[in-house]
Amino acid sequence: DMAVNSRKLVREGETWHGPLWKRGEGYLGTWWWNERHVAVRGRFLQYWDTTPMFRSGETPKGSFDLGETIRLSYRPPEDAPAPLFYIHIGFRSGRELWFYTDTVENWRQWQTLLSDVLKRIEVEIPEGQGG
Repeated sequence: DMAVNSRKLVREGETWHGPLWKRGEGYLGTWWWNERHVAVRGRFLQYWDTTPMFRSGETPKGSFDLGETIRLSYRPPEDAPAPLFYIHIGFRSGRELWFYTDTVENWRQWQTLLSDVLKRIEVEIPEGQGG
């Protein structure tokens, strides 16, 4: 149960991981937020429905190459529940990911991790697409 786990980003070997709320698209364009277990391994951001699924080595529900990032911001979406702390990643494919966390400490940890990964794999966010 993710509710009893640490809300922080954790490092195990070369993998950083922890719980985040992810926005998913529902029926007829409606949106909902579900808690997911999110990991960054090398240049890939991956997520699972639950922490036990992550721990068991199941294939991730989603996997995204951060080398394809063209937008990274920390502003909330227009329909966002507030006050929460958001992460928005846009990819060359047009796919967009939205996450949030409810603690500023966790939010800053994810910001630092994503910034460090993008620098390491030499991704430059186009002018005006960061922030």
